[in-house]
Amino acid sequence: MQKPYNIELSTERNQPVDTNIKLCQGDNNITFNINISDFDLTGNTVKIVFTQASGLSVENRAIVNSDKKSCTYNIVGNELQSPGKVIADLKIYDSNNKRLSSACFIFYVDIDSLNDNSFPPSSYSGSLESALEECRDATQEALEAVQKVVNIANNLATTEEGFALDARQGKVLNDKITTLNESLVTKNITITATNNFTHAGLCIKKLGRCVYYYVITVGNTVPIETLVTVGTFDTAHAPISFASSLGAKDSTSQLIHVLAYSDGTIKIGNYSGASLVAGSTIFGTLIWDTN
Repeated sequence: MQKPYNIELSTERNQPVDTNIKLCQGDNNITFNINISDFDLTGNTVKIVFTQASGLSVENRAIVNSDKKSCTYNIVGNELQSPGKVIADLKIYDSNNKRLSSACFIFYVDIDSLNDNSFPPSSYSGSLESALEECRDATQEALEAVQKVVNIANNLATTEEGFALDARQGKVLNDKITTLNESLVTKNITITATNNFTHAGLCIKKLGRCVYYYVITVGNTVPIETLVTVGTFDTAHAPISFASSLGAKDSTSQLIHVLAYSDGTIKIGNYSGASLVAGSTIFGTLIWDTN
């Protein structure tokens, strides 16, 4: 197991802390021990938004340690999808999910020459391999049974020697293959704008994951500390749990939360410290897992 990385942060510091930590795509068993000496974490939760060089953002929760001055974060893997600089925005919330403070640090991800970056393999390989394994096993059973021509089994579970596969199992196998093939097809998902907001960009679904490349134009002024519904989509493609990303406003450094919910709504949260005026444009990428 690798030695954990120790990171010192302060909620009073305005600029991100450059840790000079270098990781690689596909790394695992990586732990960040984050010390926040100027803030008491008693009764609070800590979440970290990782904004990668490609613009992809993911949010995961850290574990508050017993000293209430530090937290531990274990790298999941989706934080390392894009090579380059990663900005980790640590946010502290109270029991009512109100943000109290934040701090920021930077680390770097080197490219994995064995990874083509098309989709994170860990998210899909298990289900794909399982389905293919079932097909291989059923085919082998059928071949052995035909050679012996003794008995017929109308299932895909018989392991006893001397049984042929019933023809009715052909439909079962075909349904499994159809389901697998459908999951490999890229589907376009329609986002319907609400509250005078307009949407451009593209939302696609493939292998149980939706990727929304959004360009959202603000319809009405959005005050600070406000969450507004800006669009809807078919709940058949809704996230298993809500997803969020940080979108950039126009060409400024102002960052806006963009969120997808299980009820099929897209919302923006303005926690940037300044109002969003009508006509402003927010752009970025939002990714979520779906059924």
